[in-house]
Order: sequence, then C-alpha cells, then structure tokens
Amino acid sequence: MIRDSVKSSIPENHYKESVLPIDSSAVKKAGLSPNEFDGFSHSTQQQNNNVVSQKALSLNYFYPNTNILKNKYKIKSSVLLKEKYLHDAKQAATDLRFEPLPKNFDSSYLKYIHKRLFGNAFEWAGYTRDVSFAFADNTVAQMSLMYKRDFSAPFATSEEIHTGLQNLDKEIADKNNLKDLSREEFISYAAPLFARLNYLHPFREGNGHAQRMFFERLAKAAGHNLDFSLATKARMDFSCSQAMKHNNLEPMQHMFEDVSNPHKRLLLREFLDSKEAFRNRNSDDYCIVVAKEGEPIAGIYENSRVQGFTINTSDTLVVCPKRNLPKEYLEKLQPGDYTTFVIEEAPKILIPAKRMKLLTAEKLSQMVSEDLLTKSSRKVIEMLSKTVYGKSNILEEKMDLVEQQPHLGEVIATGIRNDPESISKLSGAECALFGYTFFKSETRQLAEKDIPALCDAIKSHADTIKLLRSEISQSYQAERYREGQPVFEPEKSLRKLLSLPKEQRENLLSLFPELRKEVYYYMKAINNRLSPKDHEAIAENNHAMFAKNTDLPLDKAKEVIDIVKSVKEVYEQARIAQIDQSKSRDLAVVHH
Repeated sequence: MIRDSVKSSIPENHYKESVLPIDSSAVKKAGLSPNEFDGFSHSTQQQNNNVVSQKALSLNYFYPNTNILKNKYKIKSSVLLKEKYLHDAKQAATDLRFEPLPKNFDSSYLKYIHKRLFGNAFEWAGYTRDVSFAFADNTVAQMSLMYKRDFSAPFATSEEIHTGLQNLDKEIADKNNLKDLSREEFISYAAPLFARLNYLHPFREGNGHAQRMFFERLAKAAGHNLDFSLATKARMDFSCSQAMKHNNLEPMQHMFEDVSNPHKRLLLREFLDSKEAFRNRNSDDYCIVVAKEGEPIAGIYENSRVQGFTINTSDTLVVCPKRNLPKEYLEKLQPGDYTTFVIEEAPKILIPAKRMKLLTAEKLSQMVSEDLLTKSSRKVIEMLSKTVYGKSNILEEKMDLVEQQPHLGEVIATGIRNDPESISKLSGAECALFGYTFFKSETRQLAEKDIPALCDAIKSHADTIKLLRSEISQSYQAERYREGQPVFEPEKSLRKLLSLPKEQRENLLSLFPELRKEVYYYMKAINNRLSPKDHEAIAENNHAMFAKNTDLPLDKAKEVIDIVKSVKEVYEQARIAQIDQSKSRDLAVVHH
C-alpha cells in the first residue's frame, strides 16, 4: 500500500517510534530507565534486546529525558526550536529557488535539499534515518520505525528506505525527469511518486518541506508550476492519509491538479488571501479544494469574490469559478443559503498548446554558433588570425570555448596582448643579433600591427556571444510560453455575437461595454498564442500551413481560421464602438 506523510510543520512529538514488547531486564541491560517503557508486555529476550537497541538509538535524536530534538541553536524549547528552524528553512527555500536546476532529480538531490533547508538546525540534515548518525556528543542515532499519531499505519521501515529511494530514482530517470509531458501527464506521474516518497518518510524531521521543494523543482525543470502553498494542512493531511491508509490516490491527484492548473491556482489564491473568508477561522483547519467539473456540489453558500465563490459542504470548502454559472443564479444567492449545482465541464480547446522542449545548454550553443552575428564576428577573427599567425583557423578551438563561456574572451585576448606567441609563432620573419632586432619582414610588421585589432576582435566576439545568449534565451522562453498557451473555444455570449449580422453586432457592442471587454480579452488570448506566421497563414487562407504550425487536422484548421477571422472583424467593430463612445463623451463635456 502506498502511504503518505504529513507536512513537516507537525510538532516533533506527533511522531513516535513503533516498537515491539520488551521486558524490564532488557531495559536494564540497555542502561535505560524502566519507566520509559511502561505499558509494554513481555516477549523473547532476543527480540527485546533488538527493540531496546532501536529505542535507544531513536532517543538519541533528543536531548536526554525530553522530546526536544538536539539542535545547533542549543534551544531547549520545542516551540522556540520549531519557530527558529522553520524561519531558517523558509529563507533557505527562497535561496534554493534561485539556484540552477540539477541535471538529475534523484535521492541525492533530495538529500541536498534537506541539508540546505535544515543544515542550520540539525547536525543530521541531509542524512536519512535508516543510517546510523554520529553526533558531536559521541551519541549515535537511527530510527527504524516512525508513525504519525493521527495515522493508523506506520511509515516505511529503515530496511525499505534505501530500496524505495533507489526505485524512485530509477522511475524518474526512466521518464527523463518527467520532461516533455503535458501538465496533465506530468501530474499523473508526479502525484503517485509524491505519495510514495511520503510513505518512505526518509528523514527524522523535515520530510514535508524537503519533498515539496523537490517536486516544485522537478516541475519547474519540466516546464510546469506546483504551488504547494495553496494546499492547506488539512488538505495535505487528508490526501496523505487516504493514500497511506486506503491506497486512494484520488485526493492526491485532485490536489496536484489544483496546485498546477493556472486558473485553479488563481481561484485558490484569491480565496486564501481573502480576509473576509478567514476572519474568525484558520485556513489550515479546512480542506479547501477547487470544484471538479461535471460533479454535483451541495452545501451552504458562504461568500463571493471577483473570480469565484465558496460552498461549505461541512467537511470541505469548495471554491467555484463564477464563469461556469449563470450570473442571474449567483445574484440570487445569499450567505447561508443551501444550494446544489454542477460546474460545467471546462471549455473545449480551440487551438491546443504545444510543448516546446526546454532550451538545453547544447541547443543554446548551437543556436548561438549558427547566428549570422556569430559567423560575421568569427570571420573577422579568422581574417586577423591569418595576418597575425598565418593560419585563419588557429583560434578556432578557443573561439568554440568562448561561445560556451563568453568570459574566456577577455582571458584569451589579454593573454595574446601580453604574449602573442603564446598561441603560435607570428607570421613573417625577423632578424636579431645580440637581442636587438635589425630586420622585420613586411609580413611580420603587419602581424605585429594587427595584434591589438585581433585582441579587440576577440573581446568584441565575446560581447556578441553574451548578448546573443541572452537574447536567444529570452526569445526561446517567450516562444515556449506562447506555444504553451491554449485558446479555448469562445463562450456562449461571444459565440452568439459572432453569429449575428454586422449591424446587430455594432449595436450590441455600442450598448454593452462588458461585451466589448470580452471581445478584447478573447482577441488578446488569440494574439498571445499565435505567431506572425500563423496570422499570415490566416490572412492567406493557407489551411495547410496553419494546420502544420498548430498541430491541428486540416479540417479543424479551416474551422479555426474562420473563427479567428470572425473574431478579428468583431474586434475591429468593438474598437470603433469604443472610439465613437469616447468622442460622444468628449462632445458632451464641451457642450456642458
């Protein structure tokens, strides 16, 4: 069964070791106080000795006779300790988000994250609980079994942790770090992995923080976003307990959907930031979810905001999008009203998103080297190299390095300026006697004359590479973002507007500003998704080119082109209506 842990904000004394029965003689042999083990029954001597050893090792994580974890701060209050290490972990998490993403997402990176988050607090940060850890005070700690007080099932045994982490490493590696997947595909793989890692619960403390950061970074590397700050403690607990006790991953999948879907993240953030919604209650005490499309919802209407409204179903607060229900229906609802409804299915997609791969270092270097500015800059260097050294390609390998690491341009140029023959013998000949040069060929003179120009060309080349790397990276990311935006089919009101004759559209657009705004937003969504080449294909009715650019079947491409053309026409009408209305207001002000 997959079992899941809870967030690491749970106090230390919520976690206890699961131990077998022991007798008092075994306790005395271990040098421990018998009253520490009141309530346990008798068993075999060998079994008891093993259990006492496990218990003794697990207790060494704490200061003697306390439930306070040994810590580098030397804090002897569990409340103050928690405040301090969570404060430091929060700062470390901020710093981690600015670090480069790792090449591989595996248990080594998980341990690195744990050490970065809790290294200020605990000596054993980054070490899993299945290995014996030697403290500076010469005690040794290890924890074989752990369970959360509210959960009936324990976390993984120490024997399971190593193999479990290896299996996770292999699965993530086999799936190429979950890259090149749609958002839906990504969360379908990530949610079960998250549940399994929670079951392993590999660290003595801080598991939740470490695994959430691990999956946040994994998602970022795959081109997605997971915002776990939108998952309340109650929701995380429920999702984890369902996976752990009942092997039910549906709540976990639902949570991953909500914290990864941009529209649902917006709804949750609006609700969680609402002071009115949490005036007399703590959000972490509630399981807060976004309504599922197509599933019935029944409960008490609480409040409404700009984007959404909330239904209390007694055990869950369900955040619902306003756009999926008629405005008239919502206007009738009052706080405290009991209501039932079904959220409509999400709008169908008109133009699908495309998954561009992440820009790798190798791909970036290739794009830079193929750029016309790079080729032009290298031709200048080759020409000057021919004059200075007699070989146009003598600096080819070094320029390849500069295109990988532009800062080397300054180093190479300075080296040539200080010692030109550190590269090769200069072109041409010279005659010297007793250290004095009395003859230089014309070729040598030209070579020496062009050394400064060559150095400047190398530095200029490095500057060009820096600029290109930045511009290409930004352009690629913008293109990747653009292609990753789907365009949904027009909503009912806009579809109706598009179907009307031109004169009726003009009248409606002049009368209803909200309708103009809807047209503007939809046109913006289209422009955010389509490239200049796509717009060119639309203008030319080139269905084949548009189909190829957008990964649409030919018949669907024709349908989309017709819709986009209609939207463009209506957009122009809306723009003219806005101008006419502005002129009318200005004239009214003048006459007044």
